[in-house]
Amino acid sequence: TLLDTAYVSSGFGQPPNHHQLRFSDGSAEAWAERSSLLKDRDHARIGAAIHSVRAVPAGQLATVARWAEERQAPLHVHLSEQTAENDACQAAHGCTPTRLLADHGVLGSRTTGVHNTHLTDEDIALLGDSRTGTCMCPTTERDLADGIGPAAALQRAGSPLSLGSDSHAVIDLLEEARAMELNERLRTRTRGHWTAAALLR
Repeated sequence: TLLDTAYVSSGFGQPPNHHQLRFSDGSAEAWAERSSLLKDRDHARIGAAIHSVRAVPAGQLATVARWAEERQAPLHVHLSEQTAENDACQAAHGCTPTRLLADHGVLGSRTTGVHNTHLTDEDIALLGDSRTGTCMCPTTERDLADGIGPAAALQRAGSPLSLGSDSHAVIDLLEEARAMELNERLRTRTRGHWTAAALLR
């Protein structure tokens, strides 16, 4: 799956900086027009990504979600990776990033939140009730000192879990699986959240 990423702004209400201009389409509408030229092949399908709520203005989130919905395509979004993102979203919109996505029709069973690290109980319920997936990237979250996400609580709420590598701090799916279990042990101070078989499923 090739996820073409919408990246419109460098922060809430901020235009892309000069380094980001090379991969910004300028608007979600322009992104959708360009991405529509991409076609699935026998060996690959096209999906969509909203880089983050800070990189796609709230009024343009639905454009990307609609593009994915119309094509029955997967949709990924980096979500609450850092507390700074949550704080900025609260300041700009008066809500969490998860609530902002919910209010603009982004959550759903074809959507995956990447990281989902710093979540409120309401966020967890929104993700679980909508069957929005969670892609944990433990080695990246560890490398960047981002924090430990509530993986077990998300799974219990109904959010399907998957593993990724994001910044490729380590490219080892077994290490990611091991790290998710060990992180949950550290977070909850209890052992044995997933069996080896469950982690490899």
